Amino acid sequence: MLPGPFPADILPKAFVASLLVWGGANYLLIGPKIGERMVRADYLPACEINLRQLVKQQGKDRLAGLNPPSADPARELAARQLERFSNSPAMEGLRRMSRGMGDLFGLDGMAGDLGVLYRKQAAEARQAYQDAKRRIEAETQTRLGEAGDVCGCIADKAISVTRSDWALFTGTLTAYRPASIAGFGQKMAEVHRAGACAGKAGGS
Repeated sequence: MLPGPFPADILPKAFVASLLVWGGANYLLIGPKIGERMVRADYLPACEINLRQLVKQQGKDRLAGLNPPSADPARELAARQLERFSNSPAMEGLRRMSRGMGDLFGLDGMAGDLGVLYRKQAAEARQAYQDAKRRIEAETQTRLGEAGDVCGCIADKAISVTRSDWALFTGTLTAYRPASIAGFGQKMAEVHRAGACAGKAGGS
């Protein structure tokens, strides 16, 4: 009869098996869950503050880059000169000489048409400027409102790419803290710069 297995032959296998189970549990469940809790407590508030400041500054820069509506000096001068000439004593004399023949030289009509055209173009330029300004302001407000979602996405992506490090961190009961965990804010910044969550706010 063969002797049964000696306990010393079993213990190493059981120990290795337990390590594999523990490691797998930390990689699949424990590490990411602890990472999520820590990141949401320690990093998300600062992320949202920084992102909102960035969005506000980008909005200000876009508004500053708009070309405000401005009059065409040459066209405005021409319209005023023609209007003054149309109302000058000399033109009044020419109108009297025309003896009721109307706008004999076409200057009255020209002055009126030029004034209408100038005012229309100025109004269109003002409207286009206001439309662009309102669009930028609306987009900025939308992105500000989505800052929390964007930072949540950044945190999730950063946790995903550092899953192994989180497993080591929790698997050693926090005795070992990998560099990516110690500097997790930098890892989140890298994810943000990579544009992984840009679609969450319509682009950033």
